[in-house]
Amino acid sequence: TSRMHARSEEPNQERPRSSCVPLGTPLKMGCTASKMEHAVTDDINGRADIEDARAENQALKDEIQALKDENQRYVEVQELKDELKDQLHNVGTPSATDPSRDGKVDAQPAAEWGVAGWVNSLALSEVVADALKQPAGTDPFKYVLSLSLADLESRLEAVKLSGHAEALWSAIEKLRGQSAATGAALNTKFAAEGDTFEMGFGGVEQFYGGLEKLIGPPLMVEGSLLKAMETEHCKEKDADVPFATSNGIEGATSELEWEFVVAPVENQDSRYAERGGDFRTAHREWCRRAEPLSVYEAKMADEVNPMLVAAGQAPLTLEELVAGRMYTGPMYEKYNAVLRFFSARGADGAVLLEYASVDEVPFLQKKCGWLHLGEWAESPAGKGEPAVVRWAWHNQYPTTIHAINSIIVKLSPLTRITPLYRGWTGATLPEAFFKPDALGFRGGVEYGFSSTTTDRAQAVHYAEGKASTVLELVMGMIDRGADISWLSQYPHEAETLLPPLMGLQVRSTSVEGSTLVVQSSFSINMASLTLEQVAGKRKKLLTDMGAQMAAEVRRGVAGETAEEAAQLVRVRLGLERCADTGGAEDKRLESPLDDEAEAYNSDPRFQAAVSDALKVKRAAVLAAAMQHGGGGLAAAMDMVLPLQASGVDLTEFDFVSDDSVMVGTVVAWMESAPSALTSLKLEWVNACSRVRESLLDVVRTTRTLVSLSLGEEGAMPLNPLQLNGREAVTSLDLSSKKLGPGSAAVVAAGLSVNRVLISLNMDGNEIGDEGAAAIAEALRANAVLKRIILFNNELGEEGEKAICDAVSEREGFELMM
Repeated sequence: TSRMHARSEEPNQERPRSSCVPLGTPLKMGCTASKMEHAVTDDINGRADIEDARAENQALKDEIQALKDENQRYVEVQELKDELKDQLHNVGTPSATDPSRDGKVDAQPAAEWGVAGWVNSLALSEVVADALKQPAGTDPFKYVLSLSLADLESRLEAVKLSGHAEALWSAIEKLRGQSAATGAALNTKFAAEGDTFEMGFGGVEQFYGGLEKLIGPPLMVEGSLLKAMETEHCKEKDADVPFATSNGIEGATSELEWEFVVAPVENQDSRYAERGGDFRTAHREWCRRAEPLSVYEAKMADEVNPMLVAAGQAPLTLEELVAGRMYTGPMYEKYNAVLRFFSARGADGAVLLEYASVDEVPFLQKKCGWLHLGEWAESPAGKGEPAVVRWAWHNQYPTTIHAINSIIVKLSPLTRITPLYRGWTGATLPEAFFKPDALGFRGGVEYGFSSTTTDRAQAVHYAEGKASTVLELVMGMIDRGADISWLSQYPHEAETLLPPLMGLQVRSTSVEGSTLVVQSSFSINMASLTLEQVAGKRKKLLTDMGAQMAAEVRRGVAGETAEEAAQLVRVRLGLERCADTGGAEDKRLESPLDDEAEAYNSDPRFQAAVSDALKVKRAAVLAAAMQHGGGGLAAAMDMVLPLQASGVDLTEFDFVSDDSVMVGTVVAWMESAPSALTSLKLEWVNACSRVRESLLDVVRTTRTLVSLSLGEEGAMPLNPLQLNGREAVTSLDLSSKKLGPGSAAVVAAGLSVNRVLISLNMDGNEIGDEGAAAIAEALRANAVLKRIILFNNELGEEGEKAICDAVSEREGFELMM
């Protein structure tokens, strides 16, 4: 120990030349021996009597060897001490979490000095271990058990510790009641006795993967999480099929358990399953009682939620309350079976869903079949393939499991730090709990929920039986469970619930009689989300997207308007309040991201929100580019925002003056290549040259506009995608559509860039010479079109000449006019 090492290194300390060096004192051999030998040599050179010097030198060498032997003995004593301390610890030294020490937990802060701590620091166990050293070649455990009281007293008397004989003899008596020397040995014994299964644990990948990776996200029915939970319990295949639990409840059904929690029939105890045997009579006060859900809603609203809010946490929801109540009854068996199904994995880490036969299916996966959560269906042998059994799920209770996890996450900050206990029977732990891996870790990741109690006696009660095991857990500042005793169907259990995918790190193992005791710390999965967070993932995605859009606008807009434009985006999206309304909600636009989170779990609503957000971003950029005065950027945005819709109607506006504000707005919008535009209406005759040319540029480049109406009486709307070749049609019939000069200009704009159209029929329209001139110009640019029909289009001599001149040098071109 440090105390003894310090004593051996005190400077200038003389050591008597005898074998009376205190046992257990390590010696610094290298330096001491070297100095003594050099001193002797120097002395010999100065002496006359060589023989006497040689004799003394030999005596010193003998003493050095004796000291070396003494040091080796110290090492052996240390090894024995460690072994014996482990054995005595199992029975004579209760753990830090063991309340058997006068029924109290040692809560003395480590920073305070105390007599008990000081005595413990003296390491008196080292002296005892030395006194009880077993003969070479004997098993330490068997040796200690073989000691008689007389042997013990004699050995302790030799080191002046006979007064401790009674306490040590009591410890040895307890040791004789142990089923094995160590926790690992007892676990191996459990497995050898048979009729047990090995518990399944995951690793780091499962810990960081999170709950959603196992069972998917929570689902909704008619936009409601509660209805989804009801469906899971009352409308799936296993709803009315009786099942049994590992704690003795038989005949429960998911449907009746939902009724018990949500809408119970009171004063009918026999309606709901209870633990078997004499539980109802021997422990009447422990039996669950049907109570209205409103009782617990009141507790939640009046007691629990105020504490959560005060602690800076989100309040509980009805869904979480119901889920927590459901878990404390028989349904825990199904929820945990779903989660632990995923513990069976192949060498590649994938969950095993197929086996050669049912006999090969691991216990935890078979259990899901017994609970009617799914079935192992036989698949007959095929060509070159053997017969197998494959798993098919009937019900995974994803929404309910997420809700249980959510209530744990919310309640855990309110849980007082105290030791936790969990007891079970019939299962053994894997080797990883006893043998450290390459990084020194012992333990694993628990797939399911872990029901623990602050009452060790309750855990011991649950551990009564074969392969009895008690897990002792120590909570920390972050890693805590949730005290759900206030909503439990069995409040006497003082249940503290831990979430799934919890990391368990073994600190020590010991044996108490025939019970394996595992002392462990745990790490809560920080990837766990509350129900609101899980259900609100889409809204979070949208809000993150909106914030990113605002940042992009800030970077993309030049000058002093950049920050104002970014703020307008945040306001119009619903990410913050409008500054010019004193922080009130902006009523000028229905904010795309202002709905409740659950609304966006509807695909149409989510899609619309994305589309609307993009419109707001485009409007902000366009408004900033226009740089209008008179009303500022916000007014400009109000003007251009309607133009971001998929269908835009401009027929009510007059675009005659080239320098009007509205003309500038529409031209800037068209030049921005509106990517959401699918339908556009305007009056061609009322449009100035700037608007017309901008419109024709849209026709040439659009990838979305499928309907363009120019206000020509009786004229059919045109499809610019067919005109510009985005829709690959080779023959287009526009005959007798009452198309006028404006429509002809639009057709010509598309034709000028079309590289797929071969034949165009415009017979029986009203394009006139103005329209013919536009068509002629397009024909000069288009080398693909081979045939055009222009009969009955009110063409004059000038129009006909323009068409003829455009195709006169094109060999094989067919013109009908």
